[in-house]
Amino acid sequence: MDVLKVSLGKFQRLEQSNDTLIAVFERGSLRVTAAAVDAADRLTALAVEPIRMTADSATRTQVRTVLERVFNSETVLDRTFSDALLREIPLKSLIAQIKRVTSPLGRFVAVDDRQQPTRVVFQYGDLIINSLLLDATGRIATLNIQTAPGITRFPSLIQAQHAFSQLDGTISVYVIDLNKMTPLLDLNSRKPMAVGSTFKLAVLGELKDQINSGRLNWLSMIALENMDRSLPSGTLQNAPTGSQHSLQDLARRMIADSDNTATNTLLRILGRSGIGRRIGQASIPNTREAFILKAAENSDLLRAYRSALGDQQLRSQILSRAAQRILPAPQSVLPRPTALDVEWFMTTRKACELMGQVSQLNETTINPGVVDQRQFQRVSFKGGSEPGVLNLTTQVINKENKTYCVSASWNNVKGLDEVQFTNFYRGIVELLK
Repeated sequence: MDVLKVSLGKFQRLEQSNDTLIAVFERGSLRVTAAAVDAADRLTALAVEPIRMTADSATRTQVRTVLERVFNSETVLDRTFSDALLREIPLKSLIAQIKRVTSPLGRFVAVDDRQQPTRVVFQYGDLIINSLLLDATGRIATLNIQTAPGITRFPSLIQAQHAFSQLDGTISVYVIDLNKMTPLLDLNSRKPMAVGSTFKLAVLGELKDQINSGRLNWLSMIALENMDRSLPSGTLQNAPTGSQHSLQDLARRMIADSDNTATNTLLRILGRSGIGRRIGQASIPNTREAFILKAAENSDLLRAYRSALGDQQLRSQILSRAAQRILPAPQSVLPRPTALDVEWFMTTRKACELMGQVSQLNETTINPGVVDQRQFQRVSFKGGSEPGVLNLTTQVINKENKTYCVSASWNNVKGLDEVQFTNFYRGIVELLK
């Protein structure tokens, strides 16, 4: 019963509905389905079930009115929310959270309750109402929403840029017509940002150049070393030490599967200096070192790494020390944005430049990312993410033989709505078909 007290709040009163007894609490009600008393009128058994005022059980009019009050009002009044909810989250904070979600979606259009779950429709996307719990007075006690996946239908790139600019945190978006070498959209395209695994484009570019110079061969076999092992994504970390893999196989794994262990193996063979020059970062970690630096048990190394900012030699020494430590357990890593300064940084302009250098390689076309490959002649893709970091970079050739690159990055220590970002990104690519 303690759990019920926490979730439903204080008991208010008993009500009789036909032959059913209803216990009304601050944040909901319970229907008494069975009860028994002994000879002294003491309760010996009790069975209850929750009554939730949701889009399924509340009247459509009531639900629509409440949602319109939240999402289509200039001023959201405190009487919209239950007293219990406002004690937990002040009205000012609630409004800020709602605006953070809805501002990038443009103007409110309608509440669509024709089928479940109910949706709130905006100019540039929808919100799904996962749960809506009203108290006995019809005020919101619980509201759980999420962005609906799909393609945002932007009328033009101008509206797309505006929508991206409304996202919380730091945003960069770059769209270029590669036939004319003309930028079509430029939002902070010269700002270096964390891009996660998108830096692997630079690794692929370095590999291609070293092969073209005759130093290496696509079919050269490389033995996996224990210090190459990293955490997923990818599966090569499960292969035995000493197992042999061609450079072509490692490249395919790195780009198509974003395999971190394959990436580390290539970094060892290629060296890091050329890759660092490609992205404009003097000292770059491999993926094993990055995971270790971000792990809570290695806070001493993280402090040292941060203190060595600007000292490439010292940072390289710290990275070597990090590599000797034990990899953290996969389930303990990065549950939330962590040490976003331990990353690979580049601009969205640079991401498109690097993609252009390797887009002719088939490794870039195996995984089309978030783009519908059927809509284009060719799609080359690489993306990267961790909590608080997301980049998507795609080069497409449309059916009119026009070539474009779209790169978008989002960094936010508060976390990201990846569905919303992806919807916007797809909306841009949709305009390039």
